[in-house]
Amino acid sequence: MADFAFEKGDDITIWLNGKIVGGVKKATCKIENTFYDISQFLTDVPVERISGKRYNIELVMNNSGKLDFLQGQSFERLEIFNTKKIVTYKDCFISSVTASISAKNAVEYTVKITARERREI
Repeated sequence: MADFAFEKGDDITIWLNGKIVGGVKKATCKIENTFYDISQFLTDVPVERISGKRYNIELVMNNSGKLDFLQGQSFERLEIFNTKKIVTYKDCFISSVTASISAKNAVEYTVKITARERREI
């Protein structure tokens, strides 16, 4: 289920811990729901079900942007501003970084970020 997605050309700004992140070509945000069943001892009968959410943000970036934030593994907040809303993700960590080099020697990074909390204004 897509949270929202936008392409280059939309009026958006991405902030990471209060600093603008440049070089973002595409961003996709998704919600992932999880359920854990707690079973009774020595039986398979579920006693309780615990649900949880986490938010996955994927940034496709070129190397012209500031990639300083890749040095850290976690950060406090990621904010996405567009003309319609402001979305804030909190308690974030970088789950993976992939670098792709094209035939024209252009480097493109795919940064996957996971957050525990989301707020929309």
